[in-house]
Amino acid sequence: MRKPRTIFKMAAFSIVMFQFADIGQAQTVFGPGASATGTQSTAIGENANASGDGGTALGYGSSAIGDWQTTAIGTNASAVGDGSTAVGGTANAGGRDSIAVGNNSSSAGIYGTAVGSSASAGGTASVAIGSGSSSVGYRGISIGDNANAAGGSAIAQGAFASASADYSNAIGQASQATGVGANAFGSGAQATNVGASAFGDGAQASGSSAAAFGHYAGAAGDESGAFGYNAKANAVSSNAFGANSTANAANSVALGNASSADRGAQSNYKAAYLNTPQNSVGEVSVGSPGAERQITNVAPGSAGTDAVNVNQLNGAVAQFGGNINSIQNDIIDLQNGVADAKDLAKAAGALGLAAGQLRYDDRPGKLSLGVGGGFFEGQGAAIVGMGYTSDDQFWRANVSGGVARNSNAGIGTGVTFTLN
Repeated sequence: MRKPRTIFKMAAFSIVMFQFADIGQAQTVFGPGASATGTQSTAIGENANASGDGGTALGYGSSAIGDWQTTAIGTNASAVGDGSTAVGGTANAGGRDSIAVGNNSSSAGIYGTAVGSSASAGGTASVAIGSGSSSVGYRGISIGDNANAAGGSAIAQGAFASASADYSNAIGQASQATGVGANAFGSGAQATNVGASAFGDGAQASGSSAAAFGHYAGAAGDESGAFGYNAKANAVSSNAFGANSTANAANSVALGNASSADRGAQSNYKAAYLNTPQNSVGEVSVGSPGAERQITNVAPGSAGTDAVNVNQLNGAVAQFGGNINSIQNDIIDLQNGVADAKDLAKAAGALGLAAGQLRYDDRPGKLSLGVGGGFFEGQGAAIVGMGYTSDDQFWRANVSGGVARNSNAGIGTGVTFTLN
């Protein structure tokens, strides 16, 4: 009994299709209120409408109204743009050659593609894939639940990922790239300034052209870089390398786990062994207070601003020590010479005092002998002299010699003439 009924229904359907089909236009219409007015168009479903050539409208209230080759499948689906395709309840393909697949999906841009419930491709050649995903910018791509690519040529991939600026990229769940040319890769990664890049879960690059690489890494300063877990580069042109490293001073570098660079540039400071004030543009730190590190395998410095290794320092100390020994010997010689000079001076003083004690007999024809002694600054001296006066007292002569306590000796002589 079931087979004859099926045959009857098929025959009835064929009769209806034949009645609504124009042999010249090859249109196919089925359903109350359905309309197929385009050449080789098909409208199936209550109030379905296929007005464009080659158009296909399948479903209640579906509309394929583009001029050619449009397809609308689903309740109230609408394919408006030429060559567009809308599949799903209330799906709308408004742009030429656009595709909208999914309930409430929308593809308004030319060559746009929206796939997923409430997905929206509004920009030219844009792509939105995923429930609630949106791609508004020119050639933007959004992939993932509620992903959003608002900028031109932007890419957002991952649930709630957002690339809102031109040429920006956000890859990862809830990642955000809001600066022009910014890149955010990783769950919760944020690149919020022009040219900023954040790579790693929770990484943040908020400075212009800043880069943050690593889980929770942060680059807040313009042109700064943070590399490693929780590394932070907070100042302009600062760099932090290593887990938990921090660079808070501009133009400074923190190297190594938990290293910190906080001092930064110094101006007009006094450096050891230099007579003029010095200036620096930043610092390089390889540790932190209480957690210092050695720098090993350092080649000997060759220029005035190069680092010096221990071998060079030891050589300098050895040379300085040799110079010190030589200077010490010179000082000893000088001290000895000064002591000798002092002794000679004291001896001369004692001899002078002793000579002053000599007295001669000035009577005519007398030969006399004198003895004198002297003491000066701890030095003693004795002197003996002889004097003679001529019978006519015209001339007088004397000679004397003495010796000091330290064996210093001296001799003197003299002649005196009476002229009137």
